[in-house]
This record gives sequence, C-alpha cells and structure tokens, in this order.
Amino acid sequence: MPRALPTEEPQFAHGMRLHNEGAHYEAHEAWEELWLGEEDDGYRLFLQGLIQVTSAFHKVFFQKQPASAGRLLARGLDKLAPYPDDYLGVALGRFRQGAQACALLLTEGASLERKDVPALRWAVE
Repeated sequence: MPRALPTEEPQFAHGMRLHNEGAHYEAHEAWEELWLGEEDDGYRLFLQGLIQVTSAFHKVFFQKQPASAGRLLARGLDKLAPYPDDYLGVALGRFRQGAQACALLLTEGASLERKDVPALRWAVE
C-alpha cells in the first residue's frame, strides 16, 4: 500500500490550523512529527521549510527575537523556493509572498505584529 502524501496526514492539517491560529510553536511540533517519519527527501525538505518558517514566526511574535527570526525565515523560504506555487494542494506561492514581505521588513529592522500580517495564513486549494 503506498504511503499517504504528507499533506494528506492528519498532523499536516493540524499543523496548518495551528499556524493559522497563531500557535506557531505547536504547528512546528505537529509538522516535526511528520518530518521525523518522512523518508522521501523532497517531502522532508518541504516539511523542514514549513517548520523553519513557522518557528521564525514564533521567534518574531512570542520570543521577540527579530534578528534570529529573520535568519530562520530566510532559511525556511530557501527550502520552500523550489516547490511550485500549488504544491500538494497547498497554496504555497501566496504564503511565500507574504512570508517574503515579512522577511524584508525584518531585514529592514521593522517590528512585526501578528495583526499586521494577515497574508501569513496557509490555504489549501
């Protein structure tokens, strides 16, 4: 029996919901569970990118560490860059655009508040 795609696993949807609700650390934990068990390198890199991006937002919004958040966000976005805008049913392109705008603001030294970045929500197409 073929394995389910990572986006078809309950933990993926759970992580997405948590991220959308602003529970970035918990989203990281949900996706990490998938990442640890994933054997396909392409899916592992995708999941690692998600983990790093959501962890960066945890650093921004909860730990108030914009410099380290910016570096982590850049690493996560680099990992997600090779994937198409609609990857495994996830509207990745739209999300990347919002995250890249946040990364730019962080490199410019701006502070971010969760209410200021409504585009940072995952969407399943």
